Amino acid sequence: MSKHAPKDYAKRRFSLLTEMLRDQREHTIKNASDRYGVTTRTIRNDIEILQKYLNEPNQKQYIVKGRGYYQGAFPTAVASIDRETQLYLFLALQHVKPLLADEGFNAFQILKSHLYSVLSKEENERIDFWDQYYYINSFGNLKNQDHFYQSLNHVFEAIRFNQIIKFFFKRDSLVYFDPFCIYFSKKAFYIVGDKIPSPAEQSSEYRKRRMYRLDRLSHLERLPNFVSKLGSNKTETQDFKRYQSKYHIKHMIEAESSQKKAEDYVFIIRDVKALNRIVEREWHPEQEITIGNDGLTQLLIPEVKSPVELQKWALGWGAAIEVKEPLFFRKMVQQEISKMYHHLYQ
Repeated sequence: MSKHAPKDYAKRRFSLLTEMLRDQREHTIKNASDRYGVTTRTIRNDIEILQKYLNEPNQKQYIVKGRGYYQGAFPTAVASIDRETQLYLFLALQHVKPLLADEGFNAFQILKSHLYSVLSKEENERIDFWDQYYYINSFGNLKNQDHFYQSLNHVFEAIRFNQIIKFFFKRDSLVYFDPFCIYFSKKAFYIVGDKIPSPAEQSSEYRKRRMYRLDRLSHLERLPNFVSKLGSNKTETQDFKRYQSKYHIKHMIEAESSQKKAEDYVFIIRDVKALNRIVEREWHPEQEITIGNDGLTQLLIPEVKSPVELQKWALGWGAAIEVKEPLFFRKMVQQEISKMYHHLYQ
């Protein structure tokens, strides 16, 4: 027996357990027998005893013993992630992957390694197999994602600490901004808040509610010495911003800015195939689908402040849907169709 080996089985088993906690890779039984100066049969017996007292009472595989090796699987056993949850985690990782391209690739690898660390070898192989047969459409993804991770962090921290931010937008125009929230739409990040003339001029008469796409901004930074004056304290200000953010986004279809009053938009669905595709999706949280007096199906999208995205949506369905209300929007779509026909397709 090595002079460094434990002198009794209790110390040796405790040492084996400590090794498995510290290093959860596979350990060979042969190496352990050489290290402790005992037979391989003794090491196998030690592992079986540890399994008996740890695995069996808890009905978990804290310690795994295979042909010629043993291994600690404590994170896997503690996590005990069922198959359904594994699938949801896999889907979450896959859908965040396009957002974490370039600068965020390391973050994606860390997220993936954390998931793999709490799954068994068989479960990891299953996820690797899923990965080979799952594809995400990249149509419309932003080409330029440089710096937006840093910008996102600045915006989140500015909201957290009730600070004003500044950035450059289009033709190097400087913008001072009181951020309310970050909004993800159309595969891009937007910041919602109030544009202000300067950090010193924050009264309501100077404020203009705006939404900016993050990748179009440059040199975004926080101004730690200038705080938002929307409330008497940080909590009151943050509560106000949450409420206003939800209100603003509720009246948008996707990511358009508008100061118009909210309108109800009504569409007549004239094609059966289009009807089936429209009714199976949510276009607005408070949409209503009804049958009109003429027997045709109508879709109501209520209280929308900007027609920009709705116009694109309506035109995308072609002759399958008709704009009924409001009248100004019906004329707007008619004019666009006329322009397309006379200038492009005649």
